[in-house]
Amino acid sequence: MRKLSLFILLCFCCLEGQSQGYFQRLETKERKYFVDIGYGLGTARWYSRIQQSSLYQPTGNLLKSGDIKFRAKNNVACYHFAIMVPVKKIRLGLGICFEDFYLDKLEIESDNKLKDTKNLLLFDEDFQFQKMFAQIEVPFNYESTSKFSLNFNGHLGYYSFSGLGRMNFFGVSPLAQTFFTTAGVVGDYKIYPHTYVFLFPHLEAKYFNNSKLELPSNIVHRIITGTIVAGIRIDMSKE
Repeated sequence: MRKLSLFILLCFCCLEGQSQGYFQRLETKERKYFVDIGYGLGTARWYSRIQQSSLYQPTGNLLKSGDIKFRAKNNVACYHFAIMVPVKKIRLGLGICFEDFYLDKLEIESDNKLKDTKNLLLFDEDFQFQKMFAQIEVPFNYESTSKFSLNFNGHLGYYSFSGLGRMNFFGVSPLAQTFFTTAGVVGDYKIYPHTYVFLFPHLEAKYFNNSKLELPSNIVHRIITGTIVAGIRIDMSKE
């Protein structure tokens, strides 16, 4: 937690310095330096293909090999931390998110397109994505004095992962392509001076492609996640 606090403080100082020239154009009531802390729940859908590779049990026993195309659906829980500063009439920021995934089965698909060729493969696994992102927030009504506001929020970033118990699900090289993009709407309500509660429903698309060093093995995951994050945002500006 200490490292996390130092990271947020460093990012906040960097963003503040970069955008200092714009603040003089804003009214005092419109200067919002937000720090967001939230917790979210959601569902993820996987669209994956493993070519010339294998799936294994946690013990190392082979489950399935060759060219494998599968889908999956699983629950997601996440811890969200972000900072933002005003730049003209938008807000720019940085953030990190720790996202826990829980898989229990894979739906294996056949390439012969027969409807009855799908079969379920038990695949109980849990792991965590550590995401870092840049974000932009665009208020729908920037100059409103209402306690409630709606804002578009988008992320672009990359992720790493840890805690995976099975071999080869994400390949073995650390040089994989891992990036994601997020879009949603943030609704916040002022409950106290400098303190807001917020709700952030959003959709996120993740992409994974293992390193070219692992050719001819190719592992591709496309993950679509719908999540709702709720939390508190603190306005660090002076009123």
